[in-house]
Amino acid sequence: MPGYAALDGGDCACPVRVPPSAGGSVKVTNVVVVTSDPLLRNGATVLLGAQKAVCVLPESELARADVVLLLEARTTRNTLSKLGPVGRNPTGNGPRSCVVVTDDFNEDDLLTAVLLGVTAVIPLRETGGPQLLNAVLAAHKGIVSMPPVLQRKLLALVQDVDSQVLRPNGLMMSGLTERECDVLRLLIEGLNTEQIAGKLAYSDRTVKNVLHRVMKRHGLRNRAHAAAYAVRACVC
Repeated sequence: MPGYAALDGGDCACPVRVPPSAGGSVKVTNVVVVTSDPLLRNGATVLLGAQKAVCVLPESELARADVVLLLEARTTRNTLSKLGPVGRNPTGNGPRSCVVVTDDFNEDDLLTAVLLGVTAVIPLRETGGPQLLNAVLAAHKGIVSMPPVLQRKLLALVQDVDSQVLRPNGLMMSGLTERECDVLRLLIEGLNTEQIAGKLAYSDRTVKNVLHRVMKRHGLRNRAHAAAYAVRACVC
């Protein structure tokens, strides 16, 4: 990483919250740096630790991290496993994000990386302090950043899962079956049980059972809640 120099000492200590600014307290992003290279570790720790908006934690506090930063010249499935199991963001706002900074990323490991929480892959040789900080803060906000080649690969993987795994088994990306989607589409249109049954040539009992299973599986309170869920799941 440009400008990195070997430094003595391990992870620096930093406060969980910095002193309030004139406009209020600064929101701090807790980061854990994961790497097998001491030079990269020390450089990233110093660069990020100097920022008021970032607190660099030791690897032993991985569970507290908002963002995990993996720095390796070459990334393999073995190095990706160092990210640890996918955990919830300490704030409870979704899963923890991971940023991979590397010059050698195997496309075949993309799905593994995504399942481990990786939301950004950026080139090591082109990443300095400002780029590293921006990547960490963006990941904490839930912003995804990957090279076009990996974006295309990810889209192809999603399409393959849909066409080769889900649809042959009567499922859709929303986690609903085709029958459930058919019923929900008509529910969104405002049809009642009898009208839905007539449209789909089902019995009233079948329609009621379909809606009951959907509501129970997804924790939906009533038909209005089921209709709202269907809109979010893009089945309409």
